[in-house]
Amino acid sequence: DENLDRAYAALADLQTRYYPALDIYDFRDYQKSLSDNEAALTIIFISIEIIVFILCLFSLITSMSTNILEQTKEIAVLRAMGLTRSKIIRIYMTEAFVLVLSSALFGVFIGIAVSWVMAIQRVLFTQIPIRISFPWKELLIVFAGAIISAIVSTYMPAKRIVKNQIAQIIRMG
Repeated sequence: DENLDRAYAALADLQTRYYPALDIYDFRDYQKSLSDNEAALTIIFISIEIIVFILCLFSLITSMSTNILEQTKEIAVLRAMGLTRSKIIRIYMTEAFVLVLSSALFGVFIGIAVSWVMAIQRVLFTQIPIRISFPWKELLIVFAGAIISAIVSTYMPAKRIVKNQIAQIIRMG
């Protein structure tokens, strides 16, 4: 801080002597305001992420429930062939997991591409190189949420169907 104070004083001296129209700003004066703004933006983005995640969860629950209900005859055939209830549930959970994982990976790749393009545009306009950081913690949270969503969206509808007798499952379809 002492070196920064001396540099600021030297710049201020040069400014008053040679460039009176030039304004000099000390980053330390704006650091608290910038960190407050960053915290507010983080809260806003996390809130948006949660809302989108909940909407996607409901969409996944609806589509997986519909998918499982439409395949009741196939479930009855699988049960008649000797598959256990847990294996049938596992099949549908795996389907949901593959769907969610592929969607998450696709979203990550699109997000990386968009952020890279935006960073390149910013560098072109400002001529200031910026460092692109990857949000690993958020990625792990999203993938964990995706796995939990796959389990939640599939387990209850599949269990509700496979708990019935084979003849009842056929009548459902």
